[in-house]
Amino acid sequence: MTRTAIRLSYSSISTFELCPLQYKFRYIDREEGVRTPALGFGESLHEEAFYDMVKLRTGDFELDPNFRPTEQVIRVSPESLLLEGMRRLDESGR
Repeated sequence: MTRTAIRLSYSSISTFELCPLQYKFRYIDREEGVRTPALGFGESLHEEAFYDMVKLRTGDFELDPNFRPTEQVIRVSPESLLLEGMRRLDESGR
């Protein structure tokens, strides 16, 4: 049996912790652009988390200008996120 060395980076470990299937596609199968229903569902969960934050009426918010994400988990533009979040807020108030 031949052993293959695995190169691990912070990003690959983070990907595995977030979604083992995504890790398999990206780092083992090397299929960067694979779109599966499971991955689409995972991305939609990240967007929903943002929409839940938009609904918050109390609490503290802090922006860290030095923060650099290791991976982009939300694929839509910030403008689209904000517009959709505001639309949902508007409709929930009716």
